[in-house]
Amino acid sequence: MTGSLHLNQLNDHAWVIDFDQPDSKANVLNQKVLEEFDALLEKIKNLKGVRSLFIRSKKPNIWIAGADVNEIAELDTPEDAAYKAKLGQKIFNHLNSLPCFTVAVINGACLGGGLELALSCDYRLVTNSPSTKMGLPEVKLGIIPGFGGTQRLPRLIGLKESLAMIIEGRIISPKKALKIGLVDDCVEPSILESVMLEIDKKVDREDYLNNLYKKRSSFSKTLQNSRFGRALLCMFARKRVIARTRGLYRAPLTALDILQHTGYHTLQKDLDMEAQAFGKLAATAGAHHMMDLFFKTEKLKKRKRLAEPSHDTIKNMAVVGGGVMGAGIAGVSVQSQIHVRICDLNWEALAKSRGLVTNVLNKACKTRRITKEMFELFRYQTTYTTNHDGFQKMDLLIEAIVEDLGVKSKVLTDLENKISPDTILATNTSTISIDELAKNLKRPENFLGIHFFNPVIKMPLVEIIAGKDTSPAVIETAINYTRKIGKTPVVVNNCPGFLVNRILLPYLNEAVYLLEEGFEIKDIDEAMLSFGMPMGPLRLLDEVGLDVAYHAGQILEDHYGLRMAMAPSLQKLYLDLGLLGKKGGKGFYNHSSRKPVPNSAIYSYLQPSEGNQMRPGKLPSKIYLQHRLMLVMLNEAGRCLKENIVSDEDMIDIAMIMGTGFPAFRGGLMTYGRDLGNERIKSFTQQFYESIGIRYKLSDYYH
Repeated sequence: MTGSLHLNQLNDHAWVIDFDQPDSKANVLNQKVLEEFDALLEKIKNLKGVRSLFIRSKKPNIWIAGADVNEIAELDTPEDAAYKAKLGQKIFNHLNSLPCFTVAVINGACLGGGLELALSCDYRLVTNSPSTKMGLPEVKLGIIPGFGGTQRLPRLIGLKESLAMIIEGRIISPKKALKIGLVDDCVEPSILESVMLEIDKKVDREDYLNNLYKKRSSFSKTLQNSRFGRALLCMFARKRVIARTRGLYRAPLTALDILQHTGYHTLQKDLDMEAQAFGKLAATAGAHHMMDLFFKTEKLKKRKRLAEPSHDTIKNMAVVGGGVMGAGIAGVSVQSQIHVRICDLNWEALAKSRGLVTNVLNKACKTRRITKEMFELFRYQTTYTTNHDGFQKMDLLIEAIVEDLGVKSKVLTDLENKISPDTILATNTSTISIDELAKNLKRPENFLGIHFFNPVIKMPLVEIIAGKDTSPAVIETAINYTRKIGKTPVVVNNCPGFLVNRILLPYLNEAVYLLEEGFEIKDIDEAMLSFGMPMGPLRLLDEVGLDVAYHAGQILEDHYGLRMAMAPSLQKLYLDLGLLGKKGGKGFYNHSSRKPVPNSAIYSYLQPSEGNQMRPGKLPSKIYLQHRLMLVMLNEAGRCLKENIVSDEDMIDIAMIMGTGFPAFRGGLMTYGRDLGNERIKSFTQQFYESIGIRYKLSDYYH
C-alpha cells in the first residue's frame, strides 16, 4: 500500500493497481501520484511470473479524472510546463514498455490524463455504467493533452475520430468508444472481475498486439495517417475551428498543428513536439484564465448550503406556457427522469408545444445524449393540458408566459390556488422584480425566480432569484433541480433585470446609440466579434427580438432612470416600423437569406443622438467601440456587487460566460476588468462621462 495506490495480487500471474486517493471523490494525477505509480510499475517489472497487470479505481463513479489542474495552473514558464509534460510521458512510456499484458479497467469517468494513461495500456476494458465516459477535454482549459494523448489516440483509432476528441474536447460514451476502437470490450459492472480473470487466462500479449497492429493498419486509417491525409483532414478541421472561434482560442489550433505534423516520425520525437506545444500553451494568460474559470465553477459546486432542501428531489413538475422557453424547460427536464405537464391556453398552442419538445428531444438523440428508446419514454412522460388537472401533485411549477407584470401577477395568483401548499412556485421572468410578482401571493416563501436562457437546450446558466420572503429551503431545492437537469445555477438577489440582463441590456442599448452616432452595423458587430463575443450586439438584438428588447429595456429604464434610457432608435424601429428582428425577417439585419446581411434601409430611420458624442480620436475605431461597450457592462457589474446582487466577482464571471457567451479565454467580465486595470477603467469612463453623459457615470465599486 503506497498512499493513493494499492498493489494487490489477483492470482498467481495477475496483479492489480488500484487508484484510491484518500479524502477525495476523484483520482487525479498529481506529481506525487505519478511518482507512486512509476515506483509500482518498476516493482511489477522486477517481479517474476507476472502475466497481466490490471489498473482500476476504487472510486464508485470515477476512474481517473485527469491531471491535477492546480499543478498545471502553477506552471509559469513554457520550460516548466514542458518538463511537467515530459515527466508524465516518461511514466506512461514506462507503463507501455512493461513485458506483461496491461489492462485499463475503466468503470467511471476516464478523462484527460486518465485517458492518456489508458491509451498507454495494451487493452482497455470498460463498463456500460452511465457514469463511464471518456475524453480529452484539455482544450476547454486552454491547453492540449500533454501526456501523449495527441499521439497515442490517432495511432489507435485514426486521425478522423481523434480530431473531435482532441480539438473539441468531445466526451464519448462506452458504446461509442467500442464502436471506434478506443476500447476493446464493454461489459456490465457486476461481471467486471470475472472478465478480468478471463482476460488473464486467454489473452496472449504478442498475438493480441499483432492483431491490433493489423486492425490499425486498415486502408482508411493508413490514408488518414499519411502526410496527405493528415493535411487534408486538418485543413477542413481548421476551417471549422476558425469559423467557430475566429482563431481567438489558441489550444484547438495548436492541437491541429501538432496533429498535422506528427504521426510519421518515431513516437518519442512526436511526444517531444507535443510536450513543447503543451509548454507554450500552459504558460499563456488565456490558459490561466480558462483554468481559473474551472476553479470558480468547482468552487460553486462546493458552496455551503443555506438550509436543507424543502424537497428530496423534483419528480413531477408543471410548466405553464408552452412556447419556445416553456417547451425548452420541459424538454431538458424530462431528460432527467422528471414527469412534466405542460399547460397552455388551447390545444392549437399545445400542438406547437409538443412539436417544440419533440425537437429538443430529437437534438438530444442526434447528439447521443439520449437513446431512441429514451426518446420515446420521455415523449410519453411529457403530458399536455388546457386546465390545471394534476397540479396538486406537482413538486414544482414554472410559469413561462409573456413578460408582462400584470399578466404574470394574475396568472401566478390563480396558479397558487391550484397547487399543493408544498409546491414550489417559480417564474421564468428575465427582468421583472420577484418581490413585485410576489405581492399578492399567500405563500411568498415558496415563490422564486428560475430564469433560463434561450435556447434552453444550449445555454448552461440558470439564475436562481430569491425574493425577500423566499425560503432558503426552497432556494436549495431549486439549485438541486437545475443541477439535476445539467445546468449551472447562480443564486442572485432580487432586482429588475437580476444579474445577466441588468449587465447585458446596457451593452445592447449602447450599440444602438453607437449606430445613431454614425457607426455602421458591420463595424459595431465586427468589433465585438474580434473581442471574442460569439455574436455582435446588433445581431444579438435581432436574435432576442426587438419587441423583447424594447419591453425589457422599458422595465430597466423605469427602475434605473436615465442611466438606462433606451436608445430612441430602438423604440422607433419596433414601435413605428414594426421590426421584430430574426423572427420577423428583418431588424438590424435582413434574415431572408441563409447568411444575414446588414439592413441598410434602417439608416434613414435612425434617430440621431443628441449631445457632443466622443469620437475615436487617437484610439483605433475597433478599440474605441470595444471600450464603449465593455465599460457600460463593467460599471453595471460594479453596481451589482455594491448592492450585493451576487456574492463576488467570480459569480459574475461564471454568469457572463455561461449566460452570454463572454469569451472564456478572457476569464469573464470582471477578470477582463482586472486585466484592463482600475486606472484605465476610471480614465476612459470619465472621458466618456464628460462627453456622453450619465450612461457612463463611474460605479462606486471602482473608486
